[in-house]
Amino acid sequence: MGPFSHFVSYQWNFFYYASWCLAYEGEDYPQYLPLNLPKKTMATDDMEHYSINSSTSDAEWAPLFPDGGGFVFLGPQNRPFGVSMFHQFHCLEDLWHAMVARKRSQHTTHCLAYLRQMILCRGDLRIEPLIPPYPLKQVDSTANRTCQDWSLVYRALEQNHSHVKV
Repeated sequence: MGPFSHFVSYQWNFFYYASWCLAYEGEDYPQYLPLNLPKKTMATDDMEHYSINSSTSDAEWAPLFPDGGGFVFLGPQNRPFGVSMFHQFHCLEDLWHAMVARKRSQHTTHCLAYLRQMILCRGDLRIEPLIPPYPLKQVDSTANRTCQDWSLVYRALEQNHSHVKV
């Protein structure tokens, strides 16, 4: 049990007890998971992991998905839902496969459109300095960032998956 296990458990229990007013049928469900994610400073490095075509590529990309593949089961009937964060990871994985195989599918086209929409929807306005020489327009994207603590999303989905028989 990690330091946030109680925190995640409390949030999920609260959600399950508070869900009596939702039927989870048709459009009667919440738009977002009820996780209050604290902010966390994280280092970014765009070159060290997630290579495109190496002997470690499969092992690096596999842990992006928690148990249950990024799906969550909610409400009295355990209705399945996809979580957007993992749909985005799925699309990155699809693009990675398309790059390695040099073959794109209709699904790859969907993924490009979906990722474009998510980038626009979440508009990150962080300013990134240019790296000289300036005509190349390469940016330094390795600075620390303050992000939502996404590790709690993994814990919550794994806890949800462990309580549901699929």
